[in-house]
Amino acid sequence: MGIKILDVKINDLDYIIELNQNSKPAVSDMDMKSAEYFFKNSEYFKILKYDNNLIGFLIALSDDSDYSSVNYQWFKRKYESFIYIDRIILEESHQNKGYGNIFYEDLKKNAALKYDNMFCEVNIIPYNRQSINFHNKYGFKELSKEYIENDEKRVVYLGYKL
Repeated sequence: MGIKILDVKINDLDYIIELNQNSKPAVSDMDMKSAEYFFKNSEYFKILKYDNNLIGFLIALSDDSDYSSVNYQWFKRKYESFIYIDRIILEESHQNKGYGNIFYEDLKKNAALKYDNMFCEVNIIPYNRQSINFHNKYGFKELSKEYIENDEKRVVYLGYKL
């Protein structure tokens, strides 16, 4: 048994949407249409299983994606070679146990031969302390802070050199 990182299958999307929606406002909304977009277009879309139970997922897109996210587009305007982490979500009972590191190490291993950087953004309004702490500990560096969504949200853009 133990830990397995697996490619997302179409029948995993209902679980992914439910976990995503239960994790708001730390992450953006997700419906079936956006989940299917990620399924078809992501460079890395994987689930984490622990003892045969789904406990989380990670979505990352390549630098040549047509993803319309304001945050993704910010990186695309400024950098050429990157993988963009759209979201990583773990079941609450499995947070702060090293599973995020396991996911990021797998992503890094997959991305290091193709890209120069890993990028993501984290909400600072509303403040996502857990994600800020995780990314700082992992070694991400602050690149910029920006207001989005009619200045209702503020994010910090983070980068990690591969």
